Amino acid sequence: MPLKTISSTARERKRYLLVKVESESSVEKKELENAILNSCLQFLGELGVAKAGIQVVSDTWNGKTVIVKTGHKYVDETKFALNLIKSIADRKVRLSVTKVSGAILKLKGE
Repeated sequence: MPLKTISSTARERKRYLLVKVESESSVEKKELENAILNSCLQFLGELGVAKAGIQVVSDTWNGKTVIVKTGHKYVDETKFALNLIKSIADRKVRLSVTKVSGAILKLKGE
């Protein structure tokens, strides 16, 4: 028996955040992903991260920017959690959200 699809009105709406990473030296992709998820866990808690559906879109790291996926109701909380990151692997780092979009293709071109 095939699974029923969820209608578009019942589905959770998502937002994509384009995050600019400024650091003294290069940051590894895995270290950045861990820092983002740990900061979100620390600020929102496990339940908050689960409700927000926060994910780092893995194929978008180019050394300067990365795209983070979150729920539409949790954009401000996710932005705040990202701004709390001050260092990654003992390197000073600054993360700032430059753009928010509902379509990932709009952000991938930037």
